[in-house]
Amino acid sequence: MLLILTDAGDKLQQHVIPALERKGARFVRFNTAEFPQKVGTTIRYNDRGKDELSLCIDGKMVNLEEVETVWYRRPLSPMPASSLSADDQVFVRRESEHVLGGLWGILRDRFWINPYDKSRAAEHKPYQLQIARAVGFDVPRTLITNDPDDALGFFERCHGQVVYKCLSSYARMEGQKSRAIFTSRVERQAFETQLEEVRLAPCIFQEYVPKKCELRVTVMGRKIFTSEIDSQYSQFTKDDWRRHALVEHAPNRASDLPDIVKAKVREMLGRMGLVFGCFDFIVTPDGRAVFIELNPNGQWHWVENETGMPLVDNFSEMLIQGTPEYSDPISPLLHASEQFV
Repeated sequence: MLLILTDAGDKLQQHVIPALERKGARFVRFNTAEFPQKVGTTIRYNDRGKDELSLCIDGKMVNLEEVETVWYRRPLSPMPASSLSADDQVFVRRESEHVLGGLWGILRDRFWINPYDKSRAAEHKPYQLQIARAVGFDVPRTLITNDPDDALGFFERCHGQVVYKCLSSYARMEGQKSRAIFTSRVERQAFETQLEEVRLAPCIFQEYVPKKCELRVTVMGRKIFTSEIDSQYSQFTKDDWRRHALVEHAPNRASDLPDIVKAKVREMLGRMGLVFGCFDFIVTPDGRAVFIELNPNGQWHWVENETGMPLVDNFSEMLIQGTPEYSDPISPLLHASEQFV
């Protein structure tokens, strides 16, 4: 049985679940935000007889001992009853998180995509960059600091060719509009004017890397799916192709990686204890692949929509077969012959 940990609004699982249903897979989706108000759990250690580990979802009992694979997609924090006081809500949330953490620990010997502790650790950019350098990727000169003097010194050493990005994702709604912080070039005047604001929160600065294009590399077990993104197609996307979702579309197509780069991708995931991940690379005008970041829980359905590569089919097979060495789905994989580096 598959256990899917996410919320009802997660668009990715809305594509994967129909594939699981078509293939006759047995699964249950656990929206952790509904715990403990709408979902019950029981962990019973008996003096005699068999212990009990179960959930009650929509009035149905789920025996967690039958779980073979866990998809740690996007579980939300437990939601206490709104009728409780603020202090009591804090208490309930902590107690609930304690139980859920215990469940994940009990299920730790099952096949996870990805192990929750490894996935959470891998989200941190300082750790990613250290591992990326260790496996031999080209990495931009980087500074993470809340010291204005260090920031200014880095800016000067890079001759003013610097970008700023968030260490964590940041987006909010302002009325009907979505606001987000994207990777942006740092202009000298604005930098000097706002330099003291560096003290307010840690910042990540990187040396600007000229681009021919960018790559989104989605790894599912031992299989690697590469999409080339023509980020230089538009002024809106040349510094951060993700802007295309809000402003203008950046064309992309199926591609491939040289074997040496594939080996480093797999080695990085292995060192981090992951079986899935979405890598972002810059391809420079002279053909070098420069590591930018790894998202251990990234979105990838858009890659299938725009390139035709059968990612849903492959991901659902990895879930069903419960191994990174899963065999090919029935539908043939697309292959691209061009290599970029």
